[in-house]
Amino acid sequence: MLCFLITNSITPINMESNMNMNNRMNLEYTLIRCFSNKATPEQEMFVQQWVSQNPDNIFYYQKIQRLWIQRIDL
Repeated sequence: MLCFLITNSITPINMESNMNMNNRMNLEYTLIRCFSNKATPEQEMFVQQWVSQNPDNIFYYQKIQRLWIQRIDL
């Protein structure tokens, strides 16, 4: 599965200021679909490419991933 578990402990980041709320919500929706194994192959490819583009993206991926895992523990 392309949606992978990143286990490094890294502090949360600030998203780019030019990322509007709709884009951020779409990104988070796609990440959650990956974490829940419901992503399409296109969504998986998008996430893999997005994560590899910028170290900040890895940090944000990890932040959302931690939130997803924590909700399972509730």
